[in-house]
Amino acid sequence: MKKGIVMQATDKWTVVITPEGEFIKIPHQPNHLEGVEVLFSAFETSRQEGKRIWARRLLPAFSIVSACLLFFLIVTPFLGEKETYAAVTIDINPSVEFEINRRTQVIGAEAFNDEGEQLLRNVKWKSQSLGSVTVNVIHQAQMLGYIKDEQQVVITTTYLQEERSENIGQLIEETPLDQELTVLFVEGDEQWRNEAKSQQRSPGFYILEKKAQQANISMTEQSSHQLNVKELQPVEGFKVLEFHPRNDLASVANKKTQKQVKEKKKKEELKKEDKKAKKEKERAEKEQAQKEKERSKKEQEKKEKERAEKEQEKKEKERSKKEQEKKEKERAEKEQEKKEKERAEKEQEKKEKERAEKEQEKKEKERSEKEQAKKEKERSEKEQAKKEKERSKKEQEKKEKERAEKEQEKKEKERSKKEQEKKEKERAEKEQEKKGKERSEKEQAKKEKERAEKEKEKKEKKQDKDEDDEDD
Repeated sequence: MKKGIVMQATDKWTVVITPEGEFIKIPHQPNHLEGVEVLFSAFETSRQEGKRIWARRLLPAFSIVSACLLFFLIVTPFLGEKETYAAVTIDINPSVEFEINRRTQVIGAEAFNDEGEQLLRNVKWKSQSLGSVTVNVIHQAQMLGYIKDEQQVVITTTYLQEERSENIGQLIEETPLDQELTVLFVEGDEQWRNEAKSQQRSPGFYILEKKAQQANISMTEQSSHQLNVKELQPVEGFKVLEFHPRNDLASVANKKTQKQVKEKKKKEELKKEDKKAKKEKERAEKEQAQKEKERSKKEQEKKEKERAEKEQEKKEKERSKKEQEKKEKERAEKEQEKKEKERAEKEQEKKEKERAEKEQEKKEKERSEKEQAKKEKERSEKEQAKKEKERSKKEQEKKEKERAEKEQEKKEKERSKKEQEKKEKERAEKEQEKKGKERSEKEQAKKEKERAEKEKEKKEKKQDKDEDDEDD
């Protein structure tokens, strides 16, 4: 991080002078007021003089290298912008947490109570630097009456990546807070942060309690909210700083030097700024139009993809439902057929039993009544028994034949049903294969179209860069 005093502030840009006497133009922030010392990172600098020398001496000789460098500069900053580098929790009475990337830009925010949600509604944090967001949060908390007489703040930093390229604690220490304030800095732990979120508590106060427990300090959830940080004994991982209003801004840079530099550079800078502001506005409008076009295209593609997925899901659901209904129907038919068969067998057995009982009863009656005529009628009874046997045999053969025909018919029906199911399955697989092939062709065409648009956009950006370099 670098320091500098604001010499000139516009809606888009701020010109600062460093302690080495170097003039640097950086993107404008709400806390950039003339005469105030500000912090900025190396990513924000725009060195106009170096740019002119580079364009005049090196561009003609290294056009290919410049094209590669342009591509690298366009693509590289966006690779880590959405990756969370650290989480910074600010606890006053409102408790809020900000997620930042390696450029110390805020990419996410979360409130842990109603006061925190109200505070976030009044602070512009998205894509802003952590230093300016910290200043705005404390300022808004004071405006909303959340900072009382004690005027103390607990700030907890939890690194979410092993490699540390930025010291967040040092950045916040160097942030100019022009008010009476006592700040307790605590370095957090990712595991403790996750535990606090699982308990729906502020990670700042939770980590403060854990640090105190490690140092054998008695601290509860309630006492951590009522803690006077000035009375806290020295503990590893804690750091207490006091901020005071700063009225002697001339201690950083000589006021007389500032005035002379302003008068000398004011006219020249105003002319350059007007011209560059016009170019920046035109470029910004072009970029905005391009971004709107890309956003609209991505939203359309997303909607088409979601619609296709919903249709596919609907078809799969209908197919599954039909198969389930088919299986249920087959199972019901089999059970019905089985019950019918069992019922028929039981009825047949019952009829046979009743017939046998009747015949037996009849025989017993005849035997008792006709014992006298038994000998004369033995021949007749034998013939009758023979006929009965032949008739029973014929009926049994007839039943066996009917049962065999029913079984044959059942097997034919099952075989026909299996062949039908096999045909349906083959047809479904062919349709699925055809749809997959069509979807693959559409995705290939879409990728080709996106690649062509990227190449076109790359050429346009290169042309814009060349035009800017020629103007410079």
